[in-house]
Amino acid sequence: MRQTTTILAVILLACGLAAADSLTINSIPYRNVRVIAAANGKITYEFNGRNYDKPLTDVSYIVISSQREFNKAEDALKAGRFADAAAAYTACQKSAGKPAWLGRLLRYRRLQAATGAKMPGQAAADWLGIVDEAGVSRLAVMMAPEVIAPKGSSENARAIELLEKRVGGKGDALLGAKVKEMLLKLYAVEALSDKAAMLNAATAPASAPGANGRPGVPKAPVVEVSVGQVSRQLQEAASQIKLGQYDAAIENIKSKLNRFSALELSGALLLQGKAFQLSYEKGGAKDRKKLMAAELCFMRVAACFDPSTPEVPEALYLAAMVERAAGNQVAADNAMRLLVSRHSRSQWAQKARAALDASAGPE
Repeated sequence: MRQTTTILAVILLACGLAAADSLTINSIPYRNVRVIAAANGKITYEFNGRNYDKPLTDVSYIVISSQREFNKAEDALKAGRFADAAAAYTACQKSAGKPAWLGRLLRYRRLQAATGAKMPGQAAADWLGIVDEAGVSRLAVMMAPEVIAPKGSSENARAIELLEKRVGGKGDALLGAKVKEMLLKLYAVEALSDKAAMLNAATAPASAPGANGRPGVPKAPVVEVSVGQVSRQLQEAASQIKLGQYDAAIENIKSKLNRFSALELSGALLLQGKAFQLSYEKGGAKDRKKLMAAELCFMRVAACFDPSTPEVPEALYLAAMVERAAGNQVAADNAMRLLVSRHSRSQWAQKARAALDASAGPE
């Protein structure tokens, strides 16, 4: 009996009926195939000794015999349980023993699930991953998700953070236009008209030099806030800032100031200063008290913490920018010179040098 079972197993394997994958392409099931690759928006499978490529947009259902977690995700996607599908794809991504091409396939499938689940943050992450893997191909760029969550959602905040990192970078013009389009839609939902104006200004064609042949003095930079780079206690406030809820973020940080550790306090003050500055920029009446409160936060970081504290160079630079916005050019220049002297290798010192050169005018 055992010999008969062994012979039967060998026959099944030889015929490709054991451990086989299956695909549903344009509503037609293809069984007894073997998926071998996924790239550039296509899936590659082997059938009867020949390889075939099909666009993933034509594939509605995939079963990979060796990937149980992936198959769970596919079942959920097929049933329209998009959030469950996205979670299952992530679980599969974290599992061991998967071929390299499966990671690429996961991005394509989870992008579809995240779009259906109204998860713009996850969708943007997978889309940008696909774009990078494909070398910014036109096909990958045109796969950009069109999904936005309700106002105030953390998914919108995550999408904004990811997309803002791609603004103004070198690369394909089509990608830049698509990123801008997606951001403007997110800004509109979150009522971030100030950020939309800044984005439009930042991506506009460069202006001509002034009458003296030199560019004009640069305006204060857009304050950047990265949710992923702050401590857990500050992530909620950082998300609020990303969504334009500046005053709420200020109160959030203020309520926790006595609970931050010594290592967290400099980051908390820097973030609170950014919230004050952005609230000032957004306000139509331009409340100078907020501008001064922002400067106080920045100067507390610059003056009260050890110079080796990571936040100190940025705080010095932002304090200088506040002084310049308030019309105190001498104080601004002094702060920037101090920054260049003490933190010459930092990116903020480089920005300070550029600002000092621009404000100096022609020699």
